Amino acid sequence: MRIAIDLRVHDWTGIGRIAKGYAKYIPEAMPEYSFIFILNPGQADSITFKNVIKEYIPYKTFDFREHYAIWKILKQYSDIKVFHALHFNTPFIIPAGIKLVSNIYDLAYEYTDDAFRTIFHKMYYNIFFTRTLDKSNKIISQSNFTKKDLYKYYKHSSSEVIYPGFNPKEWKNKELMNSNEYEEIFKDDYILFVGINHPRKNLKLLVEVFTEIIKTNPLLKTKLVIVGKNEDTRYNISKDIIQKEIEDKIKLLGFVKDDFLKVLYKNAMIYIIPSLIESGYSYPALEAASFGVPIMANEYDMQEFGKNALRYFNAIDADDFKIKLEEFLLNKNLRKEYSERALKWSGSFPWSNYINNLKNIYNLFLND
Repeated sequence: MRIAIDLRVHDWTGIGRIAKGYAKYIPEAMPEYSFIFILNPGQADSITFKNVIKEYIPYKTFDFREHYAIWKILKQYSDIKVFHALHFNTPFIIPAGIKLVSNIYDLAYEYTDDAFRTIFHKMYYNIFFTRTLDKSNKIISQSNFTKKDLYKYYKHSSSEVIYPGFNPKEWKNKELMNSNEYEEIFKDDYILFVGINHPRKNLKLLVEVFTEIIKTNPLLKTKLVIVGKNEDTRYNISKDIIQKEIEDKIKLLGFVKDDFLKVLYKNAMIYIIPSLIESGYSYPALEAASFGVPIMANEYDMQEFGKNALRYFNAIDADDFKIKLEEFLLNKNLRKEYSERALKWSGSFPWSNYINNLKNIYNLFLND
């Protein structure tokens, strides 16, 4: 009995963390099953499990040719029982007899009117997201918040919540880069944000609040370091920083590789999640917490995930945001308390839990 899984998101941020964990942990933990990994060329080259066959297609997600290519692979194997999609972009045609398991991480597009670049993108999302909910034999939600959103917006009530796994020891295991190479960043304390410049990430308000704090506390040498692609033309963050005359206080690093990212986490004074919605789970929060970095997060959807390990604030209330962040910056003892909480909390999502829950789902169909 075989399980086919689309792992082409392997190199993405966010979902890519789950894909990498799946490729590394699942086949070894389920030796009684055989797996077909559908990949793009060059992905997961280090994976060599005996119960894994790799099938490569040249098409990335959202390329219409991918649907035919995946269908051809699925037709080659008569013993495939489950096709697992780590993304809502599921194949348009799945051969009869194969059950579809799909992961849904968030419904963030339902929260922002300007989430789509074009009408075409919005139509594509609406068609495929709805179709995935209708055609999937099992939906996996990444949190109870996502499960509730699925019912709120689509009246879908049968998803199963499985928190993605995170191994803090493994994350920190790789040798860190020499921080002396980045002396300009590390000579002062800094707040760290990791994420793409997108409306729901709320960077405009973060920059505004940080600017006010700096101007009312002129002796404060803390900087704001922002990591992630700056591809949203709706908010020109570079122009905003220049207009506010704080270029020396805010550093835009763009995309960085994991080895440098770990150094940034390790040396951060605070990790901040100003997003309007993160759907109850955040890999960057866990990655920062594994280094004992105190974390501030929006109170809207993160408390289920972070419980008492994170310091919460209202991400749409500029005054509350400013008061909480300023207090965190100026109160060393408070940061120490949340540093200890974060470090302990970072080990709360072992891959073993994810594997056991996933195995139960597979068994429903493999034993059918």
